[in-house]
Amino acid sequence: MPATLATFDAILQDFYLGPIQEQLNQEVLALELMEKVKVDWNGRRCIIPVHISRNNSAALGNAFVAEGGALPAAGDQGYEDLAVTARFQYGRFSVTGPAIAAARKGGTHTFISWVDSEMKKLVDDVRDAANKTSIFGGQVQGYLALHGVASGVATVAAQLAGGLIGDSNPLTIVYDGSFNAFDGTLTGTAVNRLVETTWVRVELIRMDTFNPVDVINAPTNNNYFVSDFNRAAGTVEIRQCCDNGAANASYTTVAMTGNSSVAVLLSPTQAVDSVGAAIGQAPFAFAQQPSGIFDNMSNPTHFSVTRNAADAAAVPAVAAAGQAPILRSKAITSAIAATAATGTRVALTLTRVQQCIDELLTTSVTLQVDGSGKEPNVMLMNPLVRQQYVGLLQGTLAGAAAAAPTQLYTDTNKAKHGDGGFNGLSYAGIPFKVSRDMPDGMIAFLKTDTWCITELQKPGFADLDGNVLSRVVNADRFEGFYRWYYNIVCKRPNANILLTGLFR
Repeated sequence: MPATLATFDAILQDFYLGPIQEQLNQEVLALELMEKVKVDWNGRRCIIPVHISRNNSAALGNAFVAEGGALPAAGDQGYEDLAVTARFQYGRFSVTGPAIAAARKGGTHTFISWVDSEMKKLVDDVRDAANKTSIFGGQVQGYLALHGVASGVATVAAQLAGGLIGDSNPLTIVYDGSFNAFDGTLTGTAVNRLVETTWVRVELIRMDTFNPVDVINAPTNNNYFVSDFNRAAGTVEIRQCCDNGAANASYTTVAMTGNSSVAVLLSPTQAVDSVGAAIGQAPFAFAQQPSGIFDNMSNPTHFSVTRNAADAAAVPAVAAAGQAPILRSKAITSAIAATAATGTRVALTLTRVQQCIDELLTTSVTLQVDGSGKEPNVMLMNPLVRQQYVGLLQGTLAGAAAAAPTQLYTDTNKAKHGDGGFNGLSYAGIPFKVSRDMPDGMIAFLKTDTWCITELQKPGFADLDGNVLSRVVNADRFEGFYRWYYNIVCKRPNANILLTGLFR
């Protein structure tokens, strides 16, 4: 009987082909954009002074007087302080003594050492989480593509725990943003439209005045919930519940101006029903996260300075002490006209890209915010949005339809290698950058030098006692942790704009 592989099995060695092949996406482009400007600080808070208003005596209506006339009343410049506090991010590892001995160094017997395997890989994991929070960290999670809708869906009856499903009408709305607060990533429990204890309480903020969306018939103890979501379709289900639901209470975006979108913010408190009982999920501690792009651009409070309008009709809103409407960013829907009650998605166009850039150069009466006069230097998007832009260029080069804009032409005097794609994309010299963590359906037009990372402690392994490794009591085991104390700050929010509601 011949010897076979089966009979040789006990004497054959396994052949390992190294090195270890990385299967995880380690792209952290959004974080790298923020890291271009870093500020080290110490103390209780990092204070950033900002100039928010001019001397009114030099205003157009006051500066010109007749010969011998009374001079305008003296004015002064307006300033506010952005009060930045650090957020604390960690990653922790633990290794046993025998594991350290076995994987002391990479080489003949191990592909990589325990240091490379656990400590260096942990740094990648921390940066991966930091990349996500650099976009949607903090209270603001995303945007509803709602604008000019006459009314939302009216509530049915007074809210009572255990009866919310029957007391509220759901409305599925186009949404661009993070689903982490709804799919269980942050809370541990995904929302289920049939289990009201899983619903996540949110706030709906209109992006022209930074005030809550308008309501109809004065609902009392008004609560909004995300009760379902569809990541593939890019939608969330919004429910409105209130104590006087029988009064046909609802919400409306009909008064919103300038194609502003609606920001979705996590509520800092759990909802309470009409008899004082807690309902819905307990809120996630988003305040422990640094403020990402969305939070910097759309939170009504920007590092202790309020930027919502006390009077939604005031254009621009008159600021009191501690208020600065000039610190608003613009977040707009891609639909030019009024959208449906469920929101509307629109295809990306070159004209719309130009409009977003020009919004930053103008004083927008409709959006109630003054543009910074600065053009963005980066357009940040999901790779799937980049596909739409490539499609625009390829279609234009291939020959546009009769009603389409002017075509782009190239010199065809010489034979050339055919290539249907592009190795670099930009608009008016402004480069397109893609990050997997940027939600599909939107583009962030950023002026990167207005963003900075304020660091109380640079990222690194904790070693204040001189040792990165700490011995675990009563165990042959060692552990350590990586930490970073920081926050992300936009020093000039009105130099940035978000476009939402694009086709997915």
